[in-house]
Amino acid sequence: AIDKSYGFNAHTNDSKLEHGDAIEDGLIEIYEKQLGQKLHIIHRLDQTTTGVMIFGKTQDTAKKYKEFFYDREVKKNYLFITKNKSAQQTYVMDQPILHKGKELEAKTELKFLNSSSGFSLWQANPYTGRNHQIRIHAKVAGLCIYSDSKYESATNSFLCLHNLQIKFPNGLIIRSEPPAY
Repeated sequence: AIDKSYGFNAHTNDSKLEHGDAIEDGLIEIYEKQLGQKLHIIHRLDQTTTGVMIFGKTQDTAKKYKEFFYDREVKKNYLFITKNKSAQQTYVMDQPILHKGKELEAKTELKFLNSSSGFSLWQANPYTGRNHQIRIHAKVAGLCIYSDSKYESATNSFLCLHNLQIKFPNGLIIRSEPPAY
């Protein structure tokens, strides 16, 4: 498990390879070189999301932990900041997400935690694991994540979305400290 910083891809961007652009190693390639062994991505994060990201050192381990995700037995907790205000303290967003032409089931619980200086801190608990799920559901709830250049205008240099914790059904809990912001 690693505490992923902002700005890193999970793996080398294949589209850059196809277009002959400058290539930067993704996190998996960086850690494979550093450890001198093959790794397998179990849980990935967008380039702009920080926090817990998990690799398997063996194919069997990766398969076991990927099955926990596939069977929706993993509890994930994210934190995000928004400038938007809400009369509600909790949302349960049970709305499909369109990905690559397919409508996929997606469900996220959003909980208000605190507010200060015009910003609000929320917790997101995704029950499914769709691409950009938290970002989309936060926007639908009227809680666009601060500085989300894809789903809202960006006014900051980084997306304020952090994967705080992952809890597996076998009792393993992996936690990342919240970022300074």
